[in-house]
Amino acid sequence: MSLPLTTAFDIHVSRDGTARNSLHPRAVSRQAAEMTDDLTRLRAELSNAALACDCGDADVAAKLADVAIRRWRSFERRNKTNHPTAGLRVRDLAKGLRQGYPGEILYVPPGDLEHLAAVFAPLLNHPPPGG
Repeated sequence: MSLPLTTAFDIHVSRDGTARNSLHPRAVSRQAAEMTDDLTRLRAELSNAALACDCGDADVAAKLADVAIRRWRSFERRNKTNHPTAGLRVRDLAKGLRQGYPGEILYVPPGDLEHLAAVFAPLLNHPPPGG
């Protein structure tokens, strides 16, 4: 996923002598395509895990995968602790799944979303390799 710096950046010097870097359009589109592929693979893995845990149909599983990805990536913004633990991240993920559940939360048995968060955590921590 890393590109050589010379192909990813151009340096522009303006008339007043200030220099600024800008991403090369081809490098940006290549990076965006790779990131999209990785995100699609991760979303598919999470959806499959949600289906295996019997947490709803395919639509619910896909929505839970999206909620989990957003919640996992924004953990540092919500938690300002100096020493975040894996357990703290899993609890935060379970809370996010509960808040973002795409349906009637009343019909979800107690502990199911906590179990799903524990299943999602290793996948989010170490996303599937690119193919």
